[in-house]
Amino acid sequence: KTGPMNDYFAFIDVDEFLVIRSPKYHNIQGILADYLVPYGGALTVNWMMVGSSNKTVSSPLPITKRNQYRAKETHTVIKSFAKTSDYIDHINPHGVNVRSPATIHTTKYPGALFKPASSTAASDHERPSDILLLYHYRYGSKKEYVFKRCVRGDAIGGNMWCDDGNEIRAEGTPEHIQITPG
Repeated sequence: KTGPMNDYFAFIDVDEFLVIRSPKYHNIQGILADYLVPYGGALTVNWMMVGSSNKTVSSPLPITKRNQYRAKETHTVIKSFAKTSDYIDHINPHGVNVRSPATIHTTKYPGALFKPASSTAASDHERPSDILLLYHYRYGSKKEYVFKRCVRGDAIGGNMWCDDGNEIRAEGTPEHIQITPG
């Protein structure tokens, strides 16, 4: 309903936070001015997974203070900023469709075209990370992880990192539950 009043938008979840990595930029407006405004369409931003920092249970501290360990490498999953006048629809919560001749870009360098790694347009295997990342705090504690993945199961009903006793498997623990200094 507010479309004509907004030039650009992004769907960012409550457990995701934009982190500006380049000292050249002090706010998101500067990044959009260089990487999206001249080209229109959309701009992708890769995830950086933040783990539970080996916390067993949650605490009342803000998650950005409580969980300070992240993955070693930028994740392939992306989210998109889009120019409202070029936006058609979302393919999924991560990728968008834009009107031709508009295109989708990455933060690799100004004007760099997004090359989707799959038909879902939800990932970028080039993993640009020098300008902007979206830190994803997927699990606040081991207890939350066990509930979401082992007890409840994921969106398609799986529990691939859990054993039959609803605990995290000893081998192959996922990176985002392990501790890596960030």
